[in-house]
Parts: sequence; structure tokens; C-alpha cells
Amino acid sequence: MIQCPKCGAMNPDDLRNCKECYHPFGLERALGEMRPATQPPPPGHNIAGVPPVVKDPVSGRPAQVLAVRPIRKVPVAVWAMLAVLLVAVIFAVAWFITHSSSGSGSYLKSVFSNMEGLAGWEADIRVDSSEYPVDAFYFYLGNSWKGTLVFQTPDRFALSASSLQSSDSYGMRIIEGTIYEWDSYSGVWRNMGPASEYQMGTNPIWDTAFIEELPVSEEEELREVEGIMCKVLAFDDTVKISEESLFSDYEITYHYQGEIFVDSVTDLLVAIDYIIEVPDLGRSHYRYVFHSLGSQTSVEVPPGACAPSLGGG
Repeated sequence: MIQCPKCGAMNPDDLRNCKECYHPFGLERALGEMRPATQPPPPGHNIAGVPPVVKDPVSGRPAQVLAVRPIRKVPVAVWAMLAVLLVAVIFAVAWFITHSSSGSGSYLKSVFSNMEGLAGWEADIRVDSSEYPVDAFYFYLGNSWKGTLVFQTPDRFALSASSLQSSDSYGMRIIEGTIYEWDSYSGVWRNMGPASEYQMGTNPIWDTAFIEELPVSEEEELREVEGIMCKVLAFDDTVKISEESLFSDYEITYHYQGEIFVDSVTDLLVAIDYIIEVPDLGRSHYRYVFHSLGSQTSVEVPPGACAPSLGGG
């Protein structure tokens, strides 16, 4: 049924004109078909679909209304990936710290330990000094000398050396912490008592400066030394060493610069080449070449070694 907008009479839907006043229904019918169905407004909006105006309770002015966005949940896979990345970063930092700072130092300690575990070995030594010689034997041998170091066990090694400038010679054995020296003037061995840390350092693998004082870095490329492909451990730094005298103790600053060559297959020493310098005084250039690794050697207490006397006899 359709109600006539002019006279109010009710008419069937199929009529084009009102049966009472003949008013045409074409325009009203077309408008009714185009008008959308009425829908309820969204929550929080009025009938016109506009959000309500919220007023400030104090000033009475309209307050700003912020649109609230729904919170999105992060997928579990994303959290798992972030956890894996965090663990990878932690391991990378740990590897960098251990390999860049103490990594090479730990490797050098293992190399020295390998040398101490051998049944024996020998090393040829040459020392060239200028001005003030920086070694323990310049009183006996002068500025420059060469010699042979024989190793039997960690507490048994011996040095025999001769001057490069004269006929002077020197002999030394350290056995279980006691040092024996050859007296070239009287032709006898003398028991000199406990060896000092400096004298123990005649054996380079017991030189505490290498593994306790000097930062050592490993070069990236191998180098051939004595026909062997070697890893190269480099160092260049200063070390302060306390010295003793009859009057008082004093401290000397030594500058170490050089390289240690290690067999890349066996992790045993091949050579050591370095310079020790006391600034403004002098320096000594040391070169060790190791051979006969693992060979049986013998370093015994010299027969008839006597304690030194005040008279030198």
C-alpha cells in the first residue's frame, strides 16, 4: 500500500495515481527505491554517525578525543627469531673478546707447554748488542755473543756461550732452581745458589715477559721460516722490571719488539727474533732457532761443583 502525500488516501502499490485525488506516485516511488536501508549508528556515535562532543568538566570547552587503535599482538615466530639473534650477538661478542685480547696469549702458553712436554731439544742463540748490552751475561761475554741452549726437562737446562769479540766463554746450568756457573778463570763449576727469575728467563719459554706482560697478536698469513710454514705471533710493547742492588731496588723500563714463529702443524717453536731496548742506553737483538725437538738430552749437576767463597777459590 502507498499513502497519497496530497490527500492521505491509501492506495494499492500498483497504482500510478491516487484513486481519490489522482496525484501521480512516480516521483515518490523512485525516491523510495534509491534511499538505503536505515542502519544503526556505530558505537559511541549519534544518529548522524558523528562522534559525540566531550566537554572538559572544568572549563566546559570541548575536549580533544583521541582515536584508540587496537593493540596488535607480535607473532610467536618473531619473538623466537629475536631470541636467536640475541644469542648469536652474545656469542659473537664473547668470541671477539677472547680472540682479540687474550686469545693469542693463551695460544702462546699452550705452545710453551708443548715445548716443556718434549723429551728434550736444543736452540742456537745469537745476541748482538749496541751501547749498553741488555742481557745478564755481558759481564762475562761483552756486547755480543752466540751459544747453545740445551733443554732436558722444565727444571733442567744449560747454556754454553762464547763472545763474538774475544776468546771469553761462559757456561751455566739451572737444575731444580739452582744455578751452576763455569768459572773460566779457575776452571771449576760453582754452585751459585737459587737462580733469579731473570736467569731462569735465559730459557725463553720461561721468560714471564712473553706470557704475562706482553700483549701478543697473531698475524693473518703464514710465513716460511727454516723451511717450515709458521704462524707468526708479534709483540711491540714496554715492560717494567724490578732489579735488585746492594743499596736498594729499582725499576727499569724495557721495550720489547719482535716475533715468535710457531710450526703451524705441530704447534712447536721454530724461532724467536726480538729486540730488547732500554731507552737512551742500548739494546740487544736476540735470535733463537730451535732444533732436535724431542731428542733425548742430558743436563746433570756438574761434578765437584763448589759454593763460591769470598776469596774466589
